[in-house]
Amino acid sequence: MKLGAAHPVEIITLRKPEGNRGYVMHIALEPDRPELYVKLQLGSGKVIGRSFHYSEQECLT
Repeated sequence: MKLGAAHPVEIITLRKPEGNRGYVMHIALEPDRPELYVKLQLGSGKVIGRSFHYSEQECLT
């Protein structure tokens, strides 16, 4: 688990819901594949997965 392993996390401001805080990680999975882009949101004591995909292009919040 990357969160528990102190993997670097970037804090961002989400557009939807506007002004809320989100958390982004770029995770290397395999040497021949792009990094995995993971965007999370915290809410009501839960971790909400917002976006998961390969980082082949710039991602908007």
